[in-house]
Amino acid sequence: MASVSYRGGSKIGVFGVFDGHGGSEASHFCANNIVKMVETVSTNHRGHSVTPSTSSSETCASHLESTFLELDRRFNKEESESSQGCGTTALVV
Repeated sequence: MASVSYRGGSKIGVFGVFDGHGGSEASHFCANNIVKMVETVSTNHRGHSVTPSTSSSETCASHLESTFLELDRRFNKEESESSQGCGTTALVV
């Protein structure tokens, strides 16, 4: 569990369970990078910041989708060839 900061000083909790397949590299990468990526995505989506009082399920879903796509892009770019074919399933609550 980690506390994630959003624009405007709001904080939300992030809980994650990552189940790796084809190796543990993707799960470890996501677990180690998801909090920073959620904060980055939130900041980059100007005008669509998630706060406890103004969040909508559509905004949250959009931020999560962008977060997972960016994590996937970075994992594929940064990890070695031996990690290719690894993946992870994430439970998001």
